[in-house]
Amino acid sequence: WLLENSELKPEVEKRHKRAKGNYARLYAMGVDAFRLYPRLKQLSALPHSKIFGATGDLTMDFEGKIHRKMPFAVFKRGRPVALKLNRQ
Repeated sequence: WLLENSELKPEVEKRHKRAKGNYARLYAMGVDAFRLYPRLKQLSALPHSKIFGATGDLTMDFEGKIHRKMPFAVFKRGRPVALKLNRQ
C-alpha cells in the first residue's frame, strides 16, 4: 500500500480523507483484514498459501497466527521504493 500501488488505494483515499498521511497504514491494515477473513480456511488448509496484501505478503502458521512479510525497498530521493522482485 505504501510502497506499491493498489487498485483499491485511490478509491479508499477518495471516500476517506484520513486514509492519506498518518492513517494510511491503518487503512491498509483494514483492507488486508477485509480480504483476509474470507480466505482463513484456505490459509489453514494449505500451509504454503499466501495472500498478497496491501501491507505485504500474508501467511498463516500452524497455530493460526497471521504473519506478514513486507516487500524489500530502497530509498530514492528520500522515499522508499519497492524493489521489483518475483513474488513466490
